[in-house]
Amino acid sequence: MKIANLNKKPSRIDFYHDVACMYPNTLLSEVFLLASGTSCEIIAYIDLEKMPDIIIIDEVFHFYQNQPEFLKQVEVVRNSHDNVQKLIRKRAKDIHSLRLIGKYRSIMNMLRKQLKEYFILRLTEFKLFELVGFADDESWYLAFPLGDMGKNKEDEYIPTLITGIKENEFILSFDSVVEQLFEYVDINMANDAPCDFIKIPLWDFPLLNSMKFNQVKHTQQDLKPSVNEFTTHFDALSQQLFQMPFTSENQAEIIALAKEKILEHASPMQQAIDTSLYLTQLRNQSPPNTGMKFHLGITSAENLVNYFERAEIIEPYVAAETKEKLSRHINLQATCMFCYYIIHKPVEGQAN
Repeated sequence: MKIANLNKKPSRIDFYHDVACMYPNTLLSEVFLLASGTSCEIIAYIDLEKMPDIIIIDEVFHFYQNQPEFLKQVEVVRNSHDNVQKLIRKRAKDIHSLRLIGKYRSIMNMLRKQLKEYFILRLTEFKLFELVGFADDESWYLAFPLGDMGKNKEDEYIPTLITGIKENEFILSFDSVVEQLFEYVDINMANDAPCDFIKIPLWDFPLLNSMKFNQVKHTQQDLKPSVNEFTTHFDALSQQLFQMPFTSENQAEIIALAKEKILEHASPMQQAIDTSLYLTQLRNQSPPNTGMKFHLGITSAENLVNYFERAEIIEPYVAAETKEKLSRHINLQATCMFCYYIIHKPVEGQAN
């Protein structure tokens, strides 16, 4: 299963949810396509030594906005960047040039160290540090260059969404805000009411963000046979539905197909989750009524783009341009699937 988490800060997607969903999505996906506020800091930590100096300088300005005195020192490096790069490229360097280059490099080494310490604190605070290894072993991929990690250029979403949707290549991952933004029909209580998407509740997980890296890797291997088996049926349904418009006339047939090819093959996956060693331990240690539930949603290609707009991930002009370009390749009413989680947090005072 290929999952894509395309979010940015700020949006209507809750940061707690975005962090919590990183863990089960990592367990379920053979390829995890990322462009989110949570993943970008992990990637930045991994790539810190390879980042160009000017990116490091920009990130320091972004993350240390509340330390103006420190930023005054950094401004000196920013102002001298272009000149120093020219000096570095010169074959013959006088003593003055060498001193400037040495001072510049000393400050840049300090900035990289400062950013590394910052990222370690951030990733530890948000319980993401244990996922760093997945970014390092190339099972995660960036959807597009993130540039400034505090903001994504919204028009960069256009080719990513067009490619992903028109080729039916990956399943977009959201959070429970999707239920606030659209009208839905639960597949288990299906009726003829018009809806924006069909909701398919599937698997229950404990909250996973206390897992260690080796535990996540071990659990990923535990679940892999069941995930692969389910993905076979999921992919077949996904390709079949993609040829069918998501309309009220087709709703009953879409629901029947989803029950046959999704619900009938979901139980082995839940059994694998329930018997996995570390997931069982987590469930037994968790406060009552906490955890997260994985859902599939079935909707139109157009609604998928509308979701990004309503969730305030992209502006209306980006959504409009995406749909216009997408319509050149596919029917905007083509039926697509996405996934999302509903998360029940620990009661305050009972969190681990």
